[in-house]
Amino acid sequence: MTQTDKWKKTKKWQRLDTTTDLPDSDNPDKYVPAKSWGNIPTTFNGRGSSDKEKKKPRTVKGADFKKRSASHKDGLYEIPVVTKSQLKGVIVPRTTKRTDILGNEIVEAGKSAKGERVQYGGFERKRRYKNSQVMQRNIQWYRYWFLFLKLALEMEGDVLLGEKIKINRRFYKKWDLDEISSLKHYQFDNWWKSHRQLFQATPISLVKDIDGEDCLYVKIPIHRLETDVTREFRELIRGKLKGDKHDYPFTANDTTSFLKIHQQYNVLILTRNGASQKQIMEWLNDAYGHLMTRMIEEKEGDKVIRLKAPVISTIPSLSRLLRSARNKVLNVAEGKFP
Repeated sequence: MTQTDKWKKTKKWQRLDTTTDLPDSDNPDKYVPAKSWGNIPTTFNGRGSSDKEKKKPRTVKGADFKKRSASHKDGLYEIPVVTKSQLKGVIVPRTTKRTDILGNEIVEAGKSAKGERVQYGGFERKRRYKNSQVMQRNIQWYRYWFLFLKLALEMEGDVLLGEKIKINRRFYKKWDLDEISSLKHYQFDNWWKSHRQLFQATPISLVKDIDGEDCLYVKIPIHRLETDVTREFRELIRGKLKGDKHDYPFTANDTTSFLKIHQQYNVLILTRNGASQKQIMEWLNDAYGHLMTRMIEEKEGDKVIRLKAPVISTIPSLSRLLRSARNKVLNVAEGKFP
């Protein structure tokens, strides 16, 4: 069930008067009946427009309104649905559906290629260990660094937030930018296979000869117990190591969650594809709603219904999310992520 369907169940939707038309504020080429402005829920927090409010047509420089659409079905106003062409390049969160004992359809996080449930909170800033390989974070963080860099390459020379996008090619020299530009957004895995070593910490190894100055050399007799050697080794190196040093470190003290970066990327793609703010809000709430844990209460007559809080409930909130995404493109172009 979409957010729009939920609103139809909990709010009164007014029938349209088709005699008098007003210009739609999001699309100067489209018109909606005048009396429809009264009870249309413009946001998901229950507030609607007043009958006294008058909408004036507006134009936005550089916006492709031909890609935007409004729909009226059986005389009812409906929030426009994102089109297939507008979803090009968007990364939709994986979901799975099941039916509970009451027959209600439940949408949950989907499964990965390995058959494990996708937990976006599990991608947070945790180190990744695989065999002797150590990376700063889960591979998904590097995927979105790659995606935002690919976007920055496509937009290089454009002006965002008053600043011209310019790629720091010296910083990204080993990333093979030409290869990134030629790949599709879903071909990160192809690039990762030949570049993953750029993000791995130097592994511990056995040596016979001294082969570098930035190492400590320890002699361990082979006829010792592993538990005793491990304890002695910890004491031996205490205070002698200088901490991680990565060629491509993540921004220090950044607290942005992985899920928020996921949303920022999709909002930017949808905006570039010509989706309107209402379309994007509706899509975000449908695509990420199953991941929300905060609940809100809505009154329907004498009953109180508990619903999951919307991902985005106001236009200003969406604008902040889009601005953060644009800032991220500028930062990635300089070599900073997230």
